[in-house]
Amino acid sequence: MNEDKLTNMLGLAQKARKIVSGEFATDKALKEQKAEYVLVAADASEKTAEKYRELTEKQNIPLAMILNKDKLAHALGKETRAVAAITDAGFGKAIGKLLQD
Repeated sequence: MNEDKLTNMLGLAQKARKIVSGEFATDKALKEQKAEYVLVAADASEKTAEKYRELTEKQNIPLAMILNKDKLAHALGKETRAVAAITDAGFGKAIGKLLQD
């Protein structure tokens, strides 16, 4: 995985308003079935990681444990974030491809 390409893609998704971050917004996107891909910071608590693992498995949504809270937040231009949800299929597919490389 190329971390620079990933953070650039996350920044583009943020500018295009195709990503939501934070637990409240991510939970809402999952509840409304708008999430295409869920990202959880690698240093998120085990409780948080397990919560999103279960939610994404139920809805068959891809999940990745990436970056750390600070890097994820910086890529999004936000303060510390542990979770984010991509709400656009195109960005979701592109991020999935980057994570496989």
